[in-house]
Amino acid sequence: MLVHRMRYRKAIKDKDQSVTLEVSNSLHDALINKDSKAFWKTWKNKFGNGKNKISVEGLHDTDIIANEFASFFQGACTSNCLEKDKEINFKFNKLFDDFKAQSVIELTYETDVVSVEKIITELKFGKAAGFDDLVAEHLKFSHPIIFVVLTKLFNLMIKLKFVPDAFGLGMIIPIPKNNNFTSCLKFQDFRGITISPVISKVFEHCLLMLFNDYFFSSPNQFGFKKGKGTRDAIFTLSETVNHFVSNGSTVNICALDVSKAFDKISHQALFSKLIIRKAPLCLIEILINWYSKCFCQVKWESSLSRVFILDHGIRQGGILSPYCFSVYVNDALVTLVNSGLGCSFYGLNFGALMYADDIMLIAASVLNLQKLIILAESCFNDINLKLNIGKCVAMRIGKRCNVACSNLEMKTGQVQWQYEVKYLGVLFKQATYLKVNLHPNKVKFFSSFNGI
Repeated sequence: MLVHRMRYRKAIKDKDQSVTLEVSNSLHDALINKDSKAFWKTWKNKFGNGKNKISVEGLHDTDIIANEFASFFQGACTSNCLEKDKEINFKFNKLFDDFKAQSVIELTYETDVVSVEKIITELKFGKAAGFDDLVAEHLKFSHPIIFVVLTKLFNLMIKLKFVPDAFGLGMIIPIPKNNNFTSCLKFQDFRGITISPVISKVFEHCLLMLFNDYFFSSPNQFGFKKGKGTRDAIFTLSETVNHFVSNGSTVNICALDVSKAFDKISHQALFSKLIIRKAPLCLIEILINWYSKCFCQVKWESSLSRVFILDHGIRQGGILSPYCFSVYVNDALVTLVNSGLGCSFYGLNFGALMYADDIMLIAASVLNLQKLIILAESCFNDINLKLNIGKCVAMRIGKRCNVACSNLEMKTGQVQWQYEVKYLGVLFKQATYLKVNLHPNKVKFFSSFNGI
């Protein structure tokens, strides 16, 4: 009896394992063959529940949800202030007309076959395809004649200052911001990931190689630079604070958040900054032509939304977009650094640090920190960006960290002093020295470990 009971249980266990292995193999084969329909069909058959369909704000129809997402993303890419936008556009038109009049003799810029071949061979595998259904593998494993064809195409586009309409069409995929997908019941709980055509990315790489000298940014900007990352920004913050604290000072830091920084950028203000940098006329006219045809569609499950245009914000998923953002905010960062209000030592000023759109202000006195905040608010207002007062927090580090101070003022409200400040994923605690709170990270780690 015991032997047969053991065999019976083992047979059930083997059957369960074979079913799981069969589903796993089916999913694996679908991914290898890039058959997304087969992948999701297998997934839904095994893990899905037809009675509980995903709903967003009470909506179940995929076509309606896709169009509502289109309205949501289009509404996010609008101007913060229409009057300021008109002022920026007027200045750009005058500046652009004068610049064209001065650029009588223009140099000829061309890419070459070697550069195009190098760019294509360095493309990463496994990236999603856009509306053209082309991925990096298509370019890498095609006939070598494609390098010559694309080189001629790109040089013709540079000469004519024109890009095809397909280069401006992007596919937006809504992705939930948190890990619990079932709790994402509102459109605000999603962020949009834009997929651009792979050939347009190759062309952007070519432009970056030709005009890289005009996309420079301040050393205090640690984002979008080769060989630099969040670790460099955190290290700079740590060394600056520790230097002043070890010498008996109390350091005041403030983390500022720019509200929807990438979606609110004015195209005309960006072009004006490139003109001031004396960028070639062909580059500016290519970008003007490109940004005039920024169209998107939202894909939700198997449904596509209406096509809508984005008149503000940089092109998500573009290779040049991060560099354009750095150019856009660089003047504001340089103004903060050169103000002399922040902490500096050994002839270097670290009063303002920036990683992408995350800003950290560091000052040795509360008064100087207040002046830095007012200056930052003014600088970003000049380029029609606003600081999110709800996500701006300040903290004191040093011997007098527990001394009560009045709240810091902004036009839109007050910046509260807090005991913890999160910057670039690291949670700092108020103490006599710069201290990191690792407890939330440990909780997440053990939760994941116990889940496994």
